Amino acid sequence: MTQPDSERWVSAAAAAGDALVHVSAPCRRGATGHIYSADGVVVTTARAVAGREQLEVVQGERESMARVVGYDAATDIGVARLDAPFGGPPVWSSEPLPLGAQVLSATRPGRSVRVRLGLVAQLGDAWHTHRGGRVERYVETDLAPEPGFSGGLAFGAQSRAVGMTSAGLLRGVPLLLEKQTLDRVVSAILQQGRVRRGYLGVGTQAVRLGDAERGLLVSSVQPGSAAERAGLLIGDVLLELGGAALRDAGALQAALEDAEGQTLALALRRGGQKLSVDVAPGVRS
Repeated sequence: MTQPDSERWVSAAAAAGDALVHVSAPCRRGATGHIYSADGVVVTTARAVAGREQLEVVQGERESMARVVGYDAATDIGVARLDAPFGGPPVWSSEPLPLGAQVLSATRPGRSVRVRLGLVAQLGDAWHTHRGGRVERYVETDLAPEPGFSGGLAFGAQSRAVGMTSAGLLRGVPLLLEKQTLDRVVSAILQQGRVRRGYLGVGTQAVRLGDAERGLLVSSVQPGSAAERAGLLIGDVLLELGGAALRDAGALQAALEDAEGQTLALALRRGGQKLSVDVAPGVRS
């Protein structure tokens, strides 16, 4: 017998209750987080953990301190580890969300769980946030990004988690970060405390140089940056970095992924001439 929709969402809410936690944060309302693994790893927002060494984590009547492991501001993901593990990680769906799918958003703005139903409103390809963080797929919902929304979880009708809710990456747009993105970022933070992401230090604007060729016009060069050390000038047009064509700002961010500490060849045009310089991307602060 098919389970009625109301019972499905009740089951999903129960699964959320075991996975979600409330995280003390500098803001008045605190933040939502969720149990990532059975050994007490908690995932929340970067804003909730930045500049802190310990957090107070609550789930109903259960409480524990948690040690901050690290965070990635570019994807707004923070990681901590409970001193005394409780709760359990959700079961994740292995199927990608289709457009129009109904999802249950679950947050824990305090000791209790808050839920809300919504739809997957728009899907897109991989993209980069304004701080250069790579997200494997664009998943937008019509959910209301109320206090505590970021760091929560969305569930499908089979009580399986389908993404971490986030409203801090695109001007309050209610997005989902799927497990592929979470696993990559959380793994990097657990291993090294952060995501290694190269930073060039230029402001750019996409330009067309001909029918087929495009590039990035340099509009600013940050003092002391890798770009300044490589001798880049305002007015240069960047063409390729490490062999990757730079057709837009997203392509530059993608080329800088995992590029920290490497030396890469940068092809550019300056005054009509094509040049190549070596750049060593630094760390984005």
